Amino acid sequence: MFSFRSIFCRPKKSDYPLARFFYADLELRRITHDLDSFDGNKEPQRCQKLIERLRKTQQRVMEVLWTIVKACVIEETRASRQYRDKFPEELRGDHMSGPLWFGAECLAAGSSVLNHESESDELRPLARHITKVMDAVRTKLRE
Repeated sequence: MFSFRSIFCRPKKSDYPLARFFYADLELRRITHDLDSFDGNKEPQRCQKLIERLRKTQQRVMEVLWTIVKACVIEETRASRQYRDKFPEELRGDHMSGPLWFGAECLAAGSSVLNHESESDELRPLARHITKVMDAVRTKLRE
């Protein structure tokens, strides 16, 4: 499951963004493994707790990724984000990336938005693409 290098060459927990990413991603992989290892229908309380931990950990991973992006990208070279002005204030913050990632994974896994099955079907290919890109980014950063 874990490579030799990841076991013996772990960075120390610190304020370094890549070290924080390493530990947040490790926790995310552990939770995902736990979710895959049992039947959620037989243990709904455990499943609910793991899903909540998954959402929080995805949010933490996204916060660390944004820290890395902000440190590496010059503000003037970023694309305009004025499109965000049309959304309410509570949705405008960068804190929505974790729930959006979780929603994309749910759509990619076959879930549908309640009473919006046709829209869910249209969004599903995009959700699959987003989850593949997130997996690729996490893999590259782990290496």
